[in-house]
Amino acid sequence: MAGHASRTRTSPEANQVVFRDRLRLAEDGAAVFDLGDSQIWFDLGSSFPAGIDSGWVEIRVEADKVALHPHLL
Repeated sequence: MAGHASRTRTSPEANQVVFRDRLRLAEDGAAVFDLGDSQIWFDLGSSFPAGIDSGWVEIRVEADKVALHPHLL
């Protein structure tokens, strides 16, 4: 199961939240980032480079731009 090596950390020198794990592509063109038992879905405006599916990636976001919102399934 992807996500076992997921790590989330805040980088004080850059004030960023950093996520590292595998990124996989969904059939509808979205990208799914498995973070432990959770998933982060990205709706993409452009295509990914060839070979990125199931590859390890690093996503960086400014810490003050991160928010958590509940979502009912």
